[in-house]
Amino acid sequence: MQNKLYIILILVSLSYFAFGQTNDGGLINLKITFDRDISVEHIEVFYSQTDRSKFNEIHFETDTSSNSLILKADHKWWAAPSFPTIIFSSQKEDKIYMFYLVSSSLPYIKYDFNKKIMFSFNTPNVHIYRNKEDGAFEVDYIGKGFYYGSRTSINELIKIEHKNEN
Repeated sequence: MQNKLYIILILVSLSYFAFGQTNDGGLINLKITFDRDISVEHIEVFYSQTDRSKFNEIHFETDTSSNSLILKADHKWWAAPSFPTIIFSSQKEDKIYMFYLVSSSLPYIKYDFNKKIMFSFNTPNVHIYRNKEDGAFEVDYIGKGFYYGSRTSINELIKIEHKNEN
């Protein structure tokens, strides 16, 4: 009986190492520019959190001279590398416009991500990915017609706080 218990304990221990989940994370510091028709002074920023990917800390600063936002965050993921969708909301008259930043790669500071990201009414969606041939980051601008939908039944958006400029 005692031998069976040892065998079970060994198998459980081995399965933990063989089938265990991985986790990691990194820091992001993204400069996101908007076309002059979209004022950064009135932009609200959100992100979609999933059970496997979240920001431990996130905020943004505005730079009105270049009509851009500086987004800084500490990102964590587990099970599989994934990145939350970041949503920028801008109200103009009686309409609310949504701009989506989607990434299938992890644009962390340690990878020297330095590509220009610019939103406009013609390209309201941006996809960051790594080129399969050389591993370099690429930014793909996607026009209208993009649909953001979560894999779960509820889309949960978390508002990102604006950092006061001192």
